[in-house]
Amino acid sequence: MSFKGEKELKAVPAKYKKDSKVEELFEFKKILREQFRRSRKGLEDAMVRGDVFLFDEIINLFTHPVIAKHLEKLVLVASDESNNQAPVFIRMKS
Repeated sequence: MSFKGEKELKAVPAKYKKDSKVEELFEFKKILREQFRRSRKGLEDAMVRGDVFLFDEIINLFTHPVIAKHLEKLVLVASDESNNQAPVFIRMKS
């Protein structure tokens, strides 16, 4: 947000709202918000379907700035079905 002295402003002042740089930032914010919603929906659908991800796929998803924010909040289940070990639950962020 913008600041006036030491006080944080709640909104962009009217005289700056039509500035091309400010409009560009608002458009970028809108795009990020839409991408955040779509990625959340996609991950929720994957969980409902019970999709399985390879370790390399998870690592790749963590490189995406929007999707990583969703993944940090999840508890992932890792299992090695080849030797019948119990699944391991991994909390990504406390």
